[in-house]
Amino acid sequence: MTSRVPSRITACFGAEILRNTRFLIDGFHAKGHTRCSRCCFISSYKKDSALCSVNSSAAECGNRGLLKIRRPLSYMSQRRAIVYVHTYLSVWNRERRIAMAKEKARAAAPPASPASSPAS
Repeated sequence: MTSRVPSRITACFGAEILRNTRFLIDGFHAKGHTRCSRCCFISSYKKDSALCSVNSSAAECGNRGLLKIRRPLSYMSQRRAIVYVHTYLSVWNRERRIAMAKEKARAAAPPASPASSPAS
């Protein structure tokens, strides 16, 4: 016997989690949103330092990655598919973090000095 969480509890919990969340339209999708207010676009927050460094196309990159595993997922049970997606995203995120750490270390490293020639 499985127990289900009542939808009102889920709705309340979701509201609590998302209370301080701002959903914005990225630059890639902005053209199709002609009736949305300017405050809905991430481009309107260029001066906000917290949003300035956000990659607004990160979801698009993730979607591209998920397309690679779409076919195998269609042959799996729900339980196995959830484990497969979780593992795939964990590995993908780990690889991204490693690459970002390498870039950061490379940027922070002092520039190499030119080799000095021996005096004759």
